[in-house]
Amino acid sequence: MASKLNGYIRIYMPNHKKASSCGYVYEHIIVAENKIGRSLRDGETVHHIDGNRSNNNLKNIFVCIDRGHHATLHRMINATKDIGTPTGLKCKFCGQYDSPENLYVPKNGGPHHRECFNQYYRKYLQEKNTARRRNTRVENH
Repeated sequence: MASKLNGYIRIYMPNHKKASSCGYVYEHIIVAENKIGRSLRDGETVHHIDGNRSNNNLKNIFVCIDRGHHATLHRMINATKDIGTPTGLKCKFCGQYDSPENLYVPKNGGPHHRECFNQYYRKYLQEKNTARRRNTRVENH
């Protein structure tokens, strides 16, 4: 018996290690385990190469060593789609991918275009000044 949840195909296998409380296991997990010849280790995640959650073809399944590896893989795929290279980074403020040389990459915080930061900071200062003026008016009355 099979069902779908969030685009993923689930198979009823109540004795499987990764079975939900209802007894269902995601089909891509079963396919991945068959592909690598063992159970998935804790932390390992399955990636659908074409992005289609219900395409559990053996050639479409890739096992990532952990969630960070999976996130990096998605970042590289999205950067390649947007700018043609997997080395692109996403601007913290505008959300667009760009080449690292066009972004400021601080030690703490996300990479960003300097102009995006400047726009954000100007808006922040305007809002702060507006709030300060409102508080002053309230106190004077």
